[in-house]
Amino acid sequence: MAMKVLYIINNIDWFWSHRLPLAQGAKEAGYEVIIAAARVDEAQRIRLAEHGFTGENLPDADRITSPFTVLKNILAIAGLIRKHRPDLMHVITIKYAFLGGLAARIAPVPKLVHTIAGLGYLFSSDEFNQKHCAWSPHAP
Repeated sequence: MAMKVLYIINNIDWFWSHRLPLAQGAKEAGYEVIIAAARVDEAQRIRLAEHGFTGENLPDADRITSPFTVLKNILAIAGLIRKHRPDLMHVITIKYAFLGGLAARIAPVPKLVHTIAGLGYLFSSDEFNQKHCAWSPHAP
């Protein structure tokens, strides 16, 4: 039986633009690959299946407005863990790192990897770096 990897990603479009090669590498290494993201509709499931992946829809973490929606997201991820029984769960983005980490406490996963992509808005301005960061390459 093939080992399984479950990728938890904030948005399916971001998967196609940034994480497709990673998932293809896992598939080529013999893993069954499950992609869970917000906005995975039937058309996306078909597209994922054409690449040999399974697609799962998640509640949109960008729309977290209350403790109830946080709990809904955590339980949705825990449900996918129980359904697929992955050997490895790779959680990408800060929100899903938090939500996926909590879900993994409810429905344990043998191995959990968090990837926090990018530096974020805080580090995107040279003006901020010059004024506030002693370690900035632009600091006087």
